[in-house]
Amino acid sequence: MEQKKQKEREEKEIDMEEELKRLKYIQKDLKEQERLSNIKKTTFIHEAQEVAEHKRQVKELEQHKKQQEKQEYQKYASQNFQQEVDREKNYKKFFKDYDNQMSERMANHLKYVTQSQIQKQTKLDEIEGKCPLLTS
Repeated sequence: MEQKKQKEREEKEIDMEEELKRLKYIQKDLKEQERLSNIKKTTFIHEAQEVAEHKRQVKELEQHKKQQEKQEYQKYASQNFQQEVDREKNYKKFFKDYDNQMSERMANHLKYVTQSQIQKQTKLDEIEGKCPLLTS
């Protein structure tokens, strides 16, 4: 009986040792899973931060591009406006010069016509003797 008890004790000890080994193995496995879970969590957080940073950079680039396009549009609008102003000034100058030339031509024409008429009239007056300078 004592041998039986001894054997039972030995079996219980062996069972307990095996149970301890199994528990240690399970504990080790849990720690490994926890470590892997922490690595995955850290990796996920890091990747999420990278994605957020990438989105921020893309948004910043888009805003920069919109700002550049806006500046280019304003530049071209300003250039177009200035071209229109210059064209209008050129048209006004052209017509002003044209009017001045026409007035000058008219004045020259009148001067020439009037002068020639005065000369003709003077000659006629001289011929007819009506010229007060010749009669005096």
